[in-house]
Amino acid sequence: MAAVIVEHIIGLMVRYTLAMLIGFRLLGAVDTARIDAVLAGYDKPETPGCVLAAMKDGRVIHERAGGMANLELGIPLTRRSVFEIASASKTFTALAVLLLERDGKLSLDDSIAKFVPGLPEYGRRITIRHLLGHTSGLRDAPTLLALTGRTYDDTTDWPELLAPISRQKELNFQPGQAAAYSNTGYLLAAQIVRQASGKSLRQFADERIFGPLGMKDTHYIDDRRELIPRRASGYSPEGEGRFSNNNSGAVDMTGAAGVHTTLEDMERWETAFFDTESSFAPLIARMQRAATLDNGQPAAMKGIPVEFGLGLWRERWGNRQIVEQSGIWGGYRSGIYRIPDERFSVICLCNRSDPDPERITRQVAEVCYPVVKEEPRAPAKPSDAAKTTEPAVRMEELRALEGNYRSEELDAVYRLTVRDGKLHAEAGHIDWPLTPESKDRFRDGQIVFTTTPQGLILELENPLFAIHHLHLSRVP
Repeated sequence: MAAVIVEHIIGLMVRYTLAMLIGFRLLGAVDTARIDAVLAGYDKPETPGCVLAAMKDGRVIHERAGGMANLELGIPLTRRSVFEIASASKTFTALAVLLLERDGKLSLDDSIAKFVPGLPEYGRRITIRHLLGHTSGLRDAPTLLALTGRTYDDTTDWPELLAPISRQKELNFQPGQAAAYSNTGYLLAAQIVRQASGKSLRQFADERIFGPLGMKDTHYIDDRRELIPRRASGYSPEGEGRFSNNNSGAVDMTGAAGVHTTLEDMERWETAFFDTESSFAPLIARMQRAATLDNGQPAAMKGIPVEFGLGLWRERWGNRQIVEQSGIWGGYRSGIYRIPDERFSVICLCNRSDPDPERITRQVAEVCYPVVKEEPRAPAKPSDAAKTTEPAVRMEELRALEGNYRSEELDAVYRLTVRDGKLHAEAGHIDWPLTPESKDRFRDGQIVFTTTPQGLILELENPLFAIHHLHLSRVP
């Protein structure tokens, strides 16, 4: 028996020594100066900044922290500074749901009505699987909130977010027929966790995910008044080296966002992500597989070369398969970029609103693993037919559109007015100058109003957060 134990110990020592040697060899091969150069401009001592880690086989091969966690107090960022990771939280929300399925508390093919009563019936069952794979057709709740004229600084709790979801009379598409990014699905997933487990998403994730992984500084922050030790303040640049405070806003986005964490804890998560012997391994493998539409095709948005997994995004970059997730909210940015075949990942967390975390993590990955890229295509030259001029709309035609238009789905009233010869749409904080595309179609960027005999149709032509066919009726 003693000989067996000694042999086992020697085996562990050999494996540990080999792992250390491999890690040191890789660390020596990594061009750390090129990695640090990616963060140039975001690591100055007088500005907010970013923290970053590159990992291989669950081990950190390079780490960097630059910039300030708090400009007013002069506190620098460290690997233990706490960041809001925004939509990257969806990874943990999806994992929580899968844990409950493994517990037998739910099935991904359950109707969401079983757990969240009061939602409209759209003629087709929406399942939990639809929510996690962004194939539900449900309109995006924060976008609906913004279209009412409110801002993300207006205090908005879950009941206030549920109200516009419940008022929607149409879906963007039938469940399972297409894919479009929707925070609504993950807001509802948080409520499903509560109903299925009897615990809040925060409590459940602390007990079943963050606690077991030793992520002691990671939580869903579902109380905006909570004091968070070592929290990095969020900022936005104001030009000429100046910054303004821009924290997480006042909207309860728990489930779609809400996780606050550190670089140190995210390194623990990445170690678990590639640990094939972990109890989480079968669930993490499921999360990385592409969600599918009813026709069997991967769930992907038109015009965007990514596929949805469960709480993750999949894409090809050059000759490699990538699994990633990123987050944008207030003055925080996050990005996690993985090359699964190489067991390699990059984590980037920032407390300023101007970095692009997807670009940063990808560039760091390319330092370690150059990819075969396609030759860039020359941009197509616009033809004369593509050149358009603003159609002439008579002033009396614009004046005829002035008035109030109510949307029951938004519970909001838009007022159309003519100022300085231009039609404007106003609601709350909104004031959109509308450019005519025809006498009955007007646009401001991605916002489009189309006139109808009954009033207006409002649409948002955004590749991520599209809204189709919102009806507004003319009212006194």
